[in-house]
Amino acid sequence: MQQFFKSQKNVFIILFGSIIVGFFTWYSLVHKNLSKEYESIARSKNQLDRDIAKYRSMQSQIYSLESEWAGLNNNFKDTMTKIPNKSLFENVADYLYSMIINHGLKIDNFSPSNSAIDKKIIFMPESGDELLVEKIPVDIILQGSFINFGQLLESMLSSQYRLTVSDIGINKSSGSYSQTIKLISYIYVQSIKSRKQPANIVSSNQKINAKPITDAKVSEKEIKEAVKSIDKNIKIADSLKDVPEMWLEPATEPIDQSAQIEISSSIEKDNNKKKTTQKKESKKKVVSKKESTGSTIQKKEEQKSTTASNLTKFEDFYDIRVIKSKTCEKVKNNLPINPKNRFLYDSGKVYCHSLLNNNSGKHMDIYHIWYMNGNLKAKVRIRVRAGKEIPAISHRSIESADVGMWKVEITDSDKKILDTVIFEVV
Repeated sequence: MQQFFKSQKNVFIILFGSIIVGFFTWYSLVHKNLSKEYESIARSKNQLDRDIAKYRSMQSQIYSLESEWAGLNNNFKDTMTKIPNKSLFENVADYLYSMIINHGLKIDNFSPSNSAIDKKIIFMPESGDELLVEKIPVDIILQGSFINFGQLLESMLSSQYRLTVSDIGINKSSGSYSQTIKLISYIYVQSIKSRKQPANIVSSNQKINAKPITDAKVSEKEIKEAVKSIDKNIKIADSLKDVPEMWLEPATEPIDQSAQIEISSSIEKDNNKKKTTQKKESKKKVVSKKESTGSTIQKKEEQKSTTASNLTKFEDFYDIRVIKSKTCEKVKNNLPINPKNRFLYDSGKVYCHSLLNNNSGKHMDIYHIWYMNGNLKAKVRIRVRAGKEIPAISHRSIESADVGMWKVEITDSDKKILDTVIFEVV
């Protein structure tokens, strides 16, 4: 054995063989696995590079898609604001009729249909309501020039309601300057198919069991019992009928310290005025008692005063009262800024500020209904919390097309008019 290793040839053969065996062992056990992992990593890298390139191209398209979506959303909102409630169909038909007359066209036939030819259900994600939009045709035959008819079509596109036409036929008789125009116009109306109702709303079939005050003598016990029955059966109507457009108005801007000081000083002034008036009234009562002759008159006056106080107590429990309403240029800290009754068309906005007493002990709904030249423009629902001197605010953007006489009716949920404000846009 020692002689074997002494030979250099044998040592070389052993070293070379061990190297070859080690190489083949490393190749088979290590290199193959590493190469396979490398190839898979390379393929993954190529796929990731392709995905990155695709996502970068998609990222560049996001901005255009967002702008396109915003445009479509705005168009949808504008379209829905032009579709009034179904109960206003006759008003829209009258509007279309007067539009045709104003464009110098003679109407031979104007026949609105009694049923819709198409219906679509639209889900409103913001409110969760399902709206039923109906397309109602109107058969129209006109006499007039083609130019006036073209102007009519342009006015219908830019009108406050959504109006479309189809099946237009124009015939011109020999020796006449006017044409006979036949068309079908479509009026779009909407109605609420289903809406989410709050849990505390009572069915409309239930009636208020409060007894009317007929007797002059009303005890406090009877008042409390009547109020309890009203509170159990009262219904706050959330359904908005006859509303072409509706929005909920934010309250006001944040209150600053200067405004708080002004408000506190005004409250102190009001309290001082109340004290002085109370003193004057007490003096008047003393004088009247001295001048009165006879106990019977005093008894009658006491009965009247008790009856009046009981009545006011009863009304204060369930009724909502408007103290005052006015239009102004701006509202800050729940106070009207620069109130007036005439506004320029470029003023931007007109605010309606109402001050109310809600003595019901819970939130109630009132409405600011805006009219321009006798036409309904908007109906704003405002939820008023319980308390004294609670502000209710709505506004309307004005433009050059809004020049005219305006009126804002303040009503409750039973359509009772509480107050009215009239102003002019010049």
